[in-house]
Amino acid sequence: MREEIAGIAATMIAVTAAKEGSASSIHALLASAANSQNTGNRKSLAKRAHEMLPPNDA
Repeated sequence: MREEIAGIAATMIAVTAAKEGSASSIHALLASAANSQNTGNRKSLAKRAHEMLPPNDA
């Protein structure tokens, strides 16, 4: 269930970033957060959302 909720949240972030376009600050936030080291076993919300964005929007 936790994975499912995390997936829904990441989708909402990615959809919002796509809707706002390249001017959205979400793109920069996701890129920097997704590149940071994750010490746990779970994938971060930022990394999940970043992976959902098309490469040219990342």
